[in-house]
Amino acid sequence: MWSSHLWGTFACHAALLCGIAASLRTVKIAGIFDERSPLQTQKVFQYAVQNINEGRSGSALPGTTLVPRTIRDFRADLFLGPKIICDLAEEGTAAVFGSQREVSTAFVASLANVTNLPYLISRWKTSTKDSSMEINLHPDHQATSRALFDLIRYFNWTSFALIYDDAGSLARASTLLDGTNKLKPDIFKLDRSDIESTLRDVQSTGTSFIVIDCPGPVAGEVLKVAKEMDMITFYYHYILSTWDIHLMDVIEYSATFVNITSFQLVDMEDPRLMKLSAGLKGEKGPTFNQRLDISTDSYLVYDAVNLFVKAAKRVIGEKGALGVSSVSCSRKQYWKHGRSFRDAILGTKLKGLTGDISFDAHGKRTNVRLHIVEPLRTGLQKVGYWTAESGVQIKFNYTGQRQSFQTSVRNRALRVLAKLESPYVMEKHNASLYEGNDRYRGYCVDLLSNLSATLNFSYELVVSNLPYGFQDPKTREWHGLVRELIDKKGDMVLGAMTITRDREEVVDFSQPFLYLGVRILLKKPEKKPPALFSFLDPLTMDVWIYILIAYLTMSLFLFFIGRFSPYEWYNPNPCIEEAGVVENQFSIFNATWFTIGSLMQVGTEIAPRAVSTRLLAGIWWFFTMIMVGSYTANLAAYLTAERMKLPIENAQDLVKQNQIKYGCFEGGATCKFFERSVYPDYMRMWDAIKADPNNFVHSHEEGVAKVKESTGTKGYAYLMESITLEYITSRDCNVIGIGNPLDTKGYGVAFPKNSPFRKEISVAILTQQDKGFLEEFRIKWWKKEDGGNTCEDVKASSGTNAMGLDMVGGVFVVVLLGIGLGVLVAIFEFTWKAQRNPDVYKEALMKEIMKALHDAVRSPFTHSKSTIRQSNHGQFSGHDDNTAVPLPHDRALFPSSF
Repeated sequence: MWSSHLWGTFACHAALLCGIAASLRTVKIAGIFDERSPLQTQKVFQYAVQNINEGRSGSALPGTTLVPRTIRDFRADLFLGPKIICDLAEEGTAAVFGSQREVSTAFVASLANVTNLPYLISRWKTSTKDSSMEINLHPDHQATSRALFDLIRYFNWTSFALIYDDAGSLARASTLLDGTNKLKPDIFKLDRSDIESTLRDVQSTGTSFIVIDCPGPVAGEVLKVAKEMDMITFYYHYILSTWDIHLMDVIEYSATFVNITSFQLVDMEDPRLMKLSAGLKGEKGPTFNQRLDISTDSYLVYDAVNLFVKAAKRVIGEKGALGVSSVSCSRKQYWKHGRSFRDAILGTKLKGLTGDISFDAHGKRTNVRLHIVEPLRTGLQKVGYWTAESGVQIKFNYTGQRQSFQTSVRNRALRVLAKLESPYVMEKHNASLYEGNDRYRGYCVDLLSNLSATLNFSYELVVSNLPYGFQDPKTREWHGLVRELIDKKGDMVLGAMTITRDREEVVDFSQPFLYLGVRILLKKPEKKPPALFSFLDPLTMDVWIYILIAYLTMSLFLFFIGRFSPYEWYNPNPCIEEAGVVENQFSIFNATWFTIGSLMQVGTEIAPRAVSTRLLAGIWWFFTMIMVGSYTANLAAYLTAERMKLPIENAQDLVKQNQIKYGCFEGGATCKFFERSVYPDYMRMWDAIKADPNNFVHSHEEGVAKVKESTGTKGYAYLMESITLEYITSRDCNVIGIGNPLDTKGYGVAFPKNSPFRKEISVAILTQQDKGFLEEFRIKWWKKEDGGNTCEDVKASSGTNAMGLDMVGGVFVVVLLGIGLGVLVAIFEFTWKAQRNPDVYKEALMKEIMKALHDAVRSPFTHSKSTIRQSNHGQFSGHDDNTAVPLPHDRALFPSSF
């Protein structure tokens, strides 16, 4: 009985001793930090161990105490470094933790591989070997690079500037630099000693999208310098690669509504972050509106300690102990359970402060979730997240709210750049009496005032003599007002700026407010004094000659047919049947008088009797009606319109001649049009322009003066925008616009690239156009103000518009056909008469015709002849068969039967 009681007591004591021994079990770990490791990270390491030992962590080891050893200012020394690691191995250290620079990390990792000590790090690395003892809680560089790429694609960036700090930054941005993704970054190495110089280079590209791949403190310095350079405005959008944006003073920039976006590995809404921050400060709990002041590296170290503890707890639960043993480097020993414990750590999952922690077969962290944050006036705001599976997901509507504010021009004060140029922006005649915007007037001033009233924004009009903008062909640098917009020195440029392809690449344009094309400005020829015979100008000389020929021809045929036709001979004394004499009114004088009287439209007392002569008369009257009408109409045009003979009339005429030189505004849109044209005539024009540097001008005023100074064979034509040419020619009567526009383009309001105001102002311009305001402004400044419409709208001509034979030749053909028809009718009349009077016309028909023609021309100036025909024997007889032209028995000249 006693013995059994004794054994029971012994068993209880043995169990108690075992429990005490178990409660006294320790696990040694070490934290190695080099000279660059922040003191905060070391404190977080110690605080994490303290939490576990005090049981305040969910990963606490029951009955086990962590014994940490902190090694500060570690250096990769070839003698001291191995000694430190070997001492740790001989002490039976279960794991090494660290957050060092690359050299220190590589040194410790190599020694850890020799001794099989698990090495938990929290720094960015490009790669880790599968056989390495490293366990890196930092997300893989490919994941971070992909996240940055996805964010840029989400914002629809195609070109941007990348500012990097070291070679490692380029590795982190490897996806961005891949040529297959169609992104076009401009890459700049940051000069920490001269950050402003780097930003100047960025600014020269004209981009508003900037990626800063630098550590948090360095990125903060870059933003400070950018603010001093007016690069912290709503035009710019920055993406920061640092995960410590919460440690930067970026809240002050939110007042400018600059776009700043960054990733964070920790969730700012996680209450454990505030609890950790308060614990480090010795506070019992987080205070109201407490700011996070712990770096991401420190959070990773905290998670690394908890991951180790959770893995150790699992191993101890499965095997009863970690099996840590003392390892001697001098004997080339290593911890035989080290690799299996490393694998156990990689197989452990933890919901840490930096998100869900797990690893793949290659030791890379998986299921990484990066939070997307942007600064608000009240602090950082989480607006979305990124994962490898879902990509960028924007959840919070702050971005939309901010964009709606940024894209609205209402209640803003804009800086508007302009150039002094008539009639767009001009100084008032008494400008010295005014201040600010009131000093200016013009088309664009009225347009800007109207837009300001419509959209409710104010503006400062900054006027200069800078050109609108051209690109240096050698340096590819932009100059003028375009350069000002690229440098974000103004919110818009308003004036006669042509929308071109080159300018569209570096600035944005609104919808056009004026449409135009290229026309030719030429010196107006002097008026020629009217010639003495100017009345002949309506018809060409060949037409006058043909009219004369037609007159003579018609007169002759009237004479011949009138004398030939028997029905034109009549008895002058109807009361005496046998008068013995007949008359004919168509002598040669009367025939010419009849035609000239008809041509002059005065009429004569001569009236044709025969059908043939009446047919000729009708044809002639038709001819005179057409010719007189054409002459009268053309003469009226000559008298009522000023006609000038110009050497050229269009661009094709310029190409065909070499007397008149021509040019354009150097570097302007007109020159670019000819330079890039593929139309053969325009290509030849460009060759002629660039052949002589004197063909180029540097202002419209210079071009107009050059045109006016040109004389004779030293002429000059200026190629310019049609709308400005119209303004000049309506006031300067010494020049004239030639030809139709050669192309179609427009003037638009220019903005910095990706300006938030472009759409709203474009819509307002279209609204003003629909309401007729733009046309009202154009009429005011082109037609009314400053002597508009002083010069007549002269219609220029390359020569006289006299009517040529090609226009009236048909009338002469009608005359010829009429004459031919009249001849046929006359022959028919003669034949008809001969057949009805065979007793008179006894000989053959051709002989009778020849006799009649002979009689017609024998006495062309007489009006009468005897009715007694001469016999074949040369004697006269009073019988009817000898009558030359017998009268019909009914005395009628034209019997009804005919």
